[in-house]
Amino acid sequence: MVTMAALVLSGCDKDPKDPPGPEEGDLFKITLTAGSGGKMESNVADLNKVKAGQSVSVSAIPDEGFLLSGWNMTGVGAYEETYGDGKVTRMFKMPANDAMLGANFKVKPTPEELPHIVIINQSSGGTVRIVEAENIEGHPAAVIDKDGARGVYMDATVSIEAIPGAGRTFTGWEIDSDNIELGDSSSESFEMPAADVEISATWGNMPTYNITITADTDRGSPSATPASAYEGQEITLAANPAEGWVFVEWEVTTGDIEIEDSSDPAATFIMPDEEVTIEAVYAPASPLSIISSPTEGGRVVWVSDEPADMSNVTEGTQIHIVASHNQGYIFDHWEVVCSDEGAEILNENNLTNTTLISSMPATGVSITAVFVEDPEPEPNTEL
Repeated sequence: MVTMAALVLSGCDKDPKDPPGPEEGDLFKITLTAGSGGKMESNVADLNKVKAGQSVSVSAIPDEGFLLSGWNMTGVGAYEETYGDGKVTRMFKMPANDAMLGANFKVKPTPEELPHIVIINQSSGGTVRIVEAENIEGHPAAVIDKDGARGVYMDATVSIEAIPGAGRTFTGWEIDSDNIELGDSSSESFEMPAADVEISATWGNMPTYNITITADTDRGSPSATPASAYEGQEITLAANPAEGWVFVEWEVTTGDIEIEDSSDPAATFIMPDEEVTIEAVYAPASPLSIISSPTEGGRVVWVSDEPADMSNVTEGTQIHIVASHNQGYIFDHWEVVCSDEGAEILNENNLTNTTLISSMPATGVSITAVFVEDPEPEPNTEL
C-alpha cells in the first residue's frame, strides 16, 4: 500500500492537459545575423527546420580587408571551434529550442596600425620566438611581420618562448616597457597591449665539468675533446697508442657515464653533471712476421686463415703454415724469435718439419723458413 500511494502522488505533479515538452527530433529554427564586413554560412540546408540533436556547423567568413571581431549567440550550449581557409567555424548539437548566432567584423588594421612585439638580443646566447597569438575568442590573432618585428592585434594572448643556445641557460626576461609583466619561466604568456612591446631574454653559461684521461705515458697519450664540458655535451675520446703498443679499452674511474663500445679508440659519451675520470688501457703490440730465407729458396704457404693485420695479431690466433721450397733448394728448419725473452710457441723438435702448427702468444713473433741449396739437385729433364 505504501508503494502504490507513492505512485499516485508522483503522478499528481503533472497536469494531463499540459502539452508534451520538446524532444530530440523536433524541428527548430536557427537565425544567422552577420554584421557588415563579412558573411555567415551553415551546413544545414533549411535553417527553419533543424532537428533537435542534429550536428550543426556555422562559419563566419570575413570579407577581404576585414576580420572577425566577435560572436553573439543565444540558445546554443557547448560548441567546438575550428579555424582555417579564411573562416572561423563553430560546431554544436542543435538544442531543443530556437537559436541565434551573430558574427561581428571590423576593418583589418594595416601593419603600421598594429602594436608590435620587438624581439631583441636574438643572437646572444639563444633565441626568443612567438609560439602563438590567439584573440579572446580563441581563433588566431593576425601576426604580421614589419621590419623584423611582429605585429599582433590588441587583446590577443601572446605566448613566447626563450630557447637557449648550446651550453647556455635562460636566466630571465628584460622588458623595455612597463605595459606587460612576465614571470621567471622560459615560456610565458601576456595580453597584447595597445602599444609596442620590446622583449629580450638574458642568458647564462651552463656549468662545465672536467674530463680527466689517465694512462701510462710510455704506452699512449689519450685525450678527450673537449677537455671540459657542460651536461649533455658529446665528448670524443682519442686513444693515441705509442709505438709498440695497442689500445685495449676505456675504463671509467669516476662519473656516471656509459661508453657504448669501450674498445673503440675513438669512442664517444654524453657528459653528465659531474667530473669524469677515464683510464686508457694499452697492451704490447703483437706483430707477426713470416719470411723466407733466402727469398729465392722458397715460400711460406698459409693453411689457416692469414691474419688481416700482421702488425698486431690477437693472442691465440691459429698459425698453420707450410714451407714450400723452390727448385734447387730444400727446407732446412724454422727460426722462431719472440719479442718477450723466454716466450716459446714451438717445441724445438718440431722446427725441422715443413709444417708448423701453433698459436699466437701474447708477444710479437718472427718466424723464418730457412732454405738451403739442395746437395743433390734433381736432374733437368727439359730437352
